[in-house]
Amino acid sequence: MSVLPPASSYYTTSVPLLSTRRYRPRCALAEIMVARIQQQKLTPGQIVQAMGYPRQHTIAAKDRLDHVLRHATLGLDGSFLDAYYDAHGFVVALCQVLEIPADQYQPLLQHISS
Repeated sequence: MSVLPPASSYYTTSVPLLSTRRYRPRCALAEIMVARIQQQKLTPGQIVQAMGYPRQHTIAAKDRLDHVLRHATLGLDGSFLDAYYDAHGFVVALCQVLEIPADQYQPLLQHISS
C-alpha cells in the first residue's frame, strides 16, 4: 500500500526524478533507495510531501534528500538535520515512503551506524 497522496494533491511538478542518474550511491541502502525512486517514478517533491514536510519546507527537505542519497553514511553522522527528523528518523521515514521492507533496511542501517 502506497503512502503517497493522490496525484491531484501534489504541489510540485510531476516530472520523475530523472536526476537519480547523477547519484552514485555509496552504500547498499542508497542503491536500493535510488532504484525504488526510479521504479516508482517519484519526484523529490512527492517524496518529501509523503514524508510529512509542509509546503514551505519543500526546498530544504529536497536538499536533505539529495544529501542523504549522496552521503556515504546516508547522513546518519548528523551532518544534515532539520526540525522534523533526526538523522535516523529521516532515513527510516524515507524507507517507509519508498516501501522498502523493514527487514531489508534495518540490518543495513545497523551496519552503516556501526
